[in-house]
Amino acid sequence: MPPLCAFCRKTNARMLRCTRCKALFYCDKECQRADWKLHKQFCSGDPAMRPFIAVEHEVERALAAQRGHQVEPPPDVRCFICLEGGDGLMSQGCGCRGTSGFVHPECLEQMAASVGTPEDIFRRCLHCSTCGQSFTGVLRIVLMRKYWRSNRLSRQEGTRRSAAGTLASVLCIALESPDFEVQEYVHDVTTHGMGETHPMRITTSVERARVLLKLRRPSDALQLLQVTVPKVKLHCTESLLYVALDLMAGSLLVLGRLEDALPIAADAVELAERLRSENSDFRHRANDLYAHCLASLGRRQEASAIWMKEVEYRERVYGPNHAATQTIKRNLEYFLE
Repeated sequence: MPPLCAFCRKTNARMLRCTRCKALFYCDKECQRADWKLHKQFCSGDPAMRPFIAVEHEVERALAAQRGHQVEPPPDVRCFICLEGGDGLMSQGCGCRGTSGFVHPECLEQMAASVGTPEDIFRRCLHCSTCGQSFTGVLRIVLMRKYWRSNRLSRQEGTRRSAAGTLASVLCIALESPDFEVQEYVHDVTTHGMGETHPMRITTSVERARVLLKLRRPSDALQLLQVTVPKVKLHCTESLLYVALDLMAGSLLVLGRLEDALPIAADAVELAERLRSENSDFRHRANDLYAHCLASLGRRQEASAIWMKEVEYRERVYGPNHAATQTIKRNLEYFLE
């Protein structure tokens, strides 16, 4: 595939390359000049930095795309870790604190680094340590960039690949585009030298399916998952199996294959119940998807019962005006009016 312009995301037969870093390409001089304000932060003639420049560029693009959706901190709000206010506060977006939970990313990074092992640090950079639910938006990107920067040269292959693979998925979804240089770089780092049944390679396939579904390409996601799910069952954890089943049911639902989607969504609910102590997000996502399948098949009373319980939970945990609560309420109004 020919390289894409780092500014306009198009390509042509005569792409220009940055003569200093040789990492990014542009359609013409106009695109290069327009992108320079961003690119100059990372442009370097050091050959050792060349593989990372495109990644840093995409991170900045993702942050710019997400800042418009960032929840602004109320007056006099303080970081729940250092108890100080000031600039740089970001919303956690997790369940235990809802929209009122704000934190300095630096404080969260220091708290994550204090737990010791790379696996624990990685988990702390993705999920709230109190409620187990995922961080969102700008904070998630900032934390994953910090983790990736700390481990991109790690001697531990698994740590290096885990950081790169997760950052790639976060960026793909934030940018709503699978066609940029960072994905190719991260894919090479994540899967190089692995067999088809290596857990990390399988995990990468599941993450790619997640991105495809997010980008409204359900047929491609389903095709990938049909090959990947049997491997997940044999070689990976139940947590990854839940994610794969959830994505498969979602793909089938979008494609209108409701009778096929329902039993897979039911399997995801059953598995999520077993995993509820590990990640409470699983159970609530699985319930929502299963209710969608039921409502789409005309079983509205069953769907309503599930969604009403979800509304009660989300109002209690997130608050009545949180996006997660409003989404379930809209489902009720749309399907059951």
